[in-house]
Amino acid sequence: MTAALPLSALHASHAGTWHRRPDRDTEVISKGDAIMAAADTPLLLLNAPLVASRLGYPDLSGLDLLELFAFVHPALFCVPTPRGLAHALDIEAPNGDEQVPEFLQRAAGA
Repeated sequence: MTAALPLSALHASHAGTWHRRPDRDTEVISKGDAIMAAADTPLLLLNAPLVASRLGYPDLSGLDLLELFAFVHPALFCVPTPRGLAHALDIEAPNGDEQVPEFLQRAAGA
């Protein structure tokens, strides 16, 4: 099993927004709280432009795991979803939106 990287992670979907700090469980947060969290600390994200669009905050920046994957594996294809990244990294995929932030921490350590 891959060890989780001790960085905060954020996931935003049509169903809501989830945030996980290294020392806490995943929590549901508002879009405003997600933007404030992104301003306070670097966050692990998957597909930063999509997350920024869902939050309505085009200036969102973070540590985008899709960009990292493309840099490390430039010749490999990866579907830009949590399940696609899990398949590309050969690790267990999250079973729901609430599990994605913890998955991002594990994927960053893979």
